[in-house]
Amino acid sequence: MFLRGNGQIVLKSTEKLGIARALTFFRKLINQTTFEQMTEQDVENRLVGISMSFDIAVTGRVLAKIGVNLLAYIAGADYVRHPQFQRVKRSIATGVPAFPLHSTEQKLPIANIFSGLPHTLHGFMIAGIPTPGGTCALMLHARLYGSQIESVLLGEGLPYLNFSNNTFFTVDYEAHRIERYEMMDFVRAFPFNFPRPSAAPVGQLIP
Repeated sequence: MFLRGNGQIVLKSTEKLGIARALTFFRKLINQTTFEQMTEQDVENRLVGISMSFDIAVTGRVLAKIGVNLLAYIAGADYVRHPQFQRVKRSIATGVPAFPLHSTEQKLPIANIFSGLPHTLHGFMIAGIPTPGGTCALMLHARLYGSQIESVLLGEGLPYLNFSNNTFFTVDYEAHRIERYEMMDFVRAFPFNFPRPSAAPVGQLIP
């Protein structure tokens, strides 16, 4: 963990530890640390795989708020006034009920979808899932700062939206520009870049 010149604290974590556990550990550690006794040291040629400037405890609330705003843009303000949005709005405002964390394995399909997106762009996907009675459930999936994958449920039992099941937004956080894509347009603009599996030795089957 080190401090950048612009004031950002950067944490390098192993894949085994995970971002959520690492941030929880260091947040507790910081509360017990006396910084006046620490010696500053410049780090040369540092290798950092991830960089974030948000608090893991409020990430879900922030993303849910973004998702509701994107839905208001897509479907209109009246749509997000539907009573089925009251639960997510309460979570945004109070943190209760909390948004659950997801494992790396659960996030992998979303990571693959965003695999062709440049690291200079945030990616957001509104995913519609048809449910009985002509209703749908809506999820927001996001890739932040080139690697961090998050998903939040925006609502269930909602009136079915008349748009393709997946609508994408990209955010250029340096140029402050937002662009919208339907699914096929997104795939053409940012083709999937799945990791290639290792070749199996001759005579060995891949399960």
